[in-house]
Amino acid sequence: MIKAVSMQCSLEQFDSITSDRFIVIPSKINGEANWKDIDYLVLCSAHSPSWVAKIEEIVILKEKSREMIARLSEIRSLSEKNSDAHYSRAYESHYYNGAGACPTEFPDLQFYNIGDVVGFKARPRIYGPLSMDTAIQELADTYGVDPDQVEIIIRSKPVDPLNTPEK
Repeated sequence: MIKAVSMQCSLEQFDSITSDRFIVIPSKINGEANWKDIDYLVLCSAHSPSWVAKIEEIVILKEKSREMIARLSEIRSLSEKNSDAHYSRAYESHYYNGAGACPTEFPDLQFYNIGDVVGFKARPRIYGPLSMDTAIQELADTYGVDPDQVEIIIRSKPVDPLNTPEK
């Protein structure tokens, strides 16, 4: 069985998640599930599953607030899937009407695989302005190569006034 937690998520929170790559789990709900065993978050909007996110790691903050952060490795959108038979089967008993976290289990990854991948946005708040050195290191880390093997070329194509479409 695959363990997940369903919780409410506003559109504003979701927009933040796509750039920050994490969601803050308030202290009022972080005690409601054994988070160590949770691999997925089912994020609900208007009490219906709208997104499903794969948890990379859980971070417990040392502050008095006792909040946790779930760092996410991937998010999938379930919007426009509610008429899909696979969505109905996967989520028929997982509509969420609470304010806290609702631990749940799925028999397989069908609940995750039916979603469309949501791309993460650039992370300017984490890295600051993107420098060439940072870009080279990120690409090297991503592809598992030495930074000396990474070459970045940026070209500008000159505008041909004869082939410019009219407005």
